[in-house]
Amino acid sequence: MLPRNIAFEQGFIRLMMLDYDELQNLLGGMNSGLRASECHGFLTGYLCLADTINESVWKYICADMEGSESIQPEQRSALHTMSQDISDQIDSRNFDFCLLQPDDTTPFSERCEALAEWCQGFLSGLGVAGTIDWNTLSDNCREMISDFSDISRLGSDAGESDQMEESLMELHEYVRIGAMYIHDEFSRLKAENERPEVLH
Repeated sequence: MLPRNIAFEQGFIRLMMLDYDELQNLLGGMNSGLRASECHGFLTGYLCLADTINESVWKYICADMEGSESIQPEQRSALHTMSQDISDQIDSRNFDFCLLQPDDTTPFSERCEALAEWCQGFLSGLGVAGTIDWNTLSDNCREMISDFSDISRLGSDAGESDQMEESLMELHEYVRIGAMYIHDEFSRLKAENERPEVLH
């Protein structure tokens, strides 16, 4: 029986996206200062502007280029696979994209912190991937990026209650849909910038 993170795809065997705990362990083995949510958010934000991951990604994950040189091939492969899966999900018209977060059995405060870390990583990914011209973005897109910034400062000291749990679920869904919206907007802008000028 194949391990659960391996799947057949078009006649080939490939790794599937790591879950939260697996990515957490992988980052720990790389001596990264990132937690799983922040790393997933970072890769998502980065891939909103960039087509593939490069050395700037390893530099961010390891905090310095010297550290990135010690990443093992299987660690790079796992993160490349995750990046491809993120791209596939966020490009899907089926709204398949998911945030990588701890499961519902995790204490409420830790889940709040994880969502904040995801947004912080997403914003960092946008920054590392390239400079954003705010004048080219729609009002909705600018507002969502601003909201992500606010959510990235979400406190983890709120007491758990049914109402707070519902609010966290709503924020989680807002971020999930917002990430897809932001990605689509950048994809549209990129396509417009690459469109050849029509001469009359």
